[in-house]
Amino acid sequence: MLYLNYILFLLFVLFVWQIPRIKSHILCSPLEEEYVLQINGVEVLWLIMFATGVVALAAPGVLDLMALRLLALEVVVVGLLFRYRRAIILNKVFLLYFIMLGWFALGILYAPSFTYGIRTWLKFLYPPILGMLGMVLIDDIRMWLKSVLWARYGAVISLIYYFVPFIDKYIPGFIWYFTAVAVNYISMLSISMGLMTGTERKWSNLIWCIVWLLPCVLWGLRSSMLGSIVAVVTFLIIKLRWSSLPFILGIVFFGIISIVYIPSIKEKTFGQEKIELQDILLGRLTFNQINTNARSNMWGFFWEEYVTKHPIVGSGTGAIQTYMYENHVFGGLKMPHNDYLQILCDNGFMGLLLYLTIFGSAIRECFRIKKYYACYLGMDMVASTTGAALAGVGVTLLTENTVAYSVCTLAYPWALYGMMIGIKRKYEYYGSISSHTDV
Repeated sequence: MLYLNYILFLLFVLFVWQIPRIKSHILCSPLEEEYVLQINGVEVLWLIMFATGVVALAAPGVLDLMALRLLALEVVVVGLLFRYRRAIILNKVFLLYFIMLGWFALGILYAPSFTYGIRTWLKFLYPPILGMLGMVLIDDIRMWLKSVLWARYGAVISLIYYFVPFIDKYIPGFIWYFTAVAVNYISMLSISMGLMTGTERKWSNLIWCIVWLLPCVLWGLRSSMLGSIVAVVTFLIIKLRWSSLPFILGIVFFGIISIVYIPSIKEKTFGQEKIELQDILLGRLTFNQINTNARSNMWGFFWEEYVTKHPIVGSGTGAIQTYMYENHVFGGLKMPHNDYLQILCDNGFMGLLLYLTIFGSAIRECFRIKKYYACYLGMDMVASTTGAALAGVGVTLLTENTVAYSVCTLAYPWALYGMMIGIKRKYEYYGSISSHTDV
């Protein structure tokens, strides 16, 4: 059934070509049910791209559809940015992001493989340009709500795909790997927390929060579980500041309890080691007792062979990918399962410092917007949601291949960030709720 993904890819390309030509489209308003929202074709395309990030369309064979889809999305986004270039304003975060991309592009020049260098660079490119497109297109809370609701609908499809028996067997490769999808659910959790506190549908969104937490527990995925905890903690800090401390302590304790008493997570975290709750609370737990699935040996190898030899500028963009794809190493692994280490190996401490500064600056911007713009409709919800998604997804780069899955993972928090900046800019200039038409 893999041929179905080729057909779906062609349909996707045709739709992307035709949708921007739509002059007007009517949607139900997410704020007032008695009204409808009138949007143009480009905004419809935005909603579709934001909703279908979990769709992979993987089909091994002559063509790498996943890579082609990423390239097609980037061409579309860059084309739209050129069309709306007068509306682009580079703030500090996006400016730093493009400086980093420039540094990574220089890294391609001395990389061991130009091809792998370009492929790695393109994975870093998609999140910021999608965020910039969100900044250009989305300037009101109604479209923000539509975007996040459509994204959640897309994530529901991935839930059905993985939890309804045999669907993934009949349509293999249609949705991203479950590890990537679990990282995507951190953004969905952040969105649901934002909707729970910022709209009247509190109980239904509380249920959605629980829904997005369950897969990482059932699948025993420590990276996404840690990311979910960090997202919740960040959301509470942005929302409540110091008042959130009791809740945060409770969440941290719950996380420790889960590691010790949920069998699937305990076995994956400690293997056959007999670890009790008091071992963690009393600080008797050592790193050697944590099961890293032999990744610590791999990380140690890369540190010695790449970081120590070229600590400042790295070995070139895509160096790690070149080594792992062209050699059968570490049991056949193709990814280092630590994106921060990969950046360090490829682009040195300069690259890693730039990347961490970008994330830190974006999260700091969420705190600032929550503080100074909370009086505007929805900005409290938007800032809290964005900060939680950025922090939660950002922490998964420590032990996951989040950058490699950027369409499904990093694209979401950065799209949320871009929309937040677009809405803030609209409030700054006009102090209005919307530029769209209610009918």
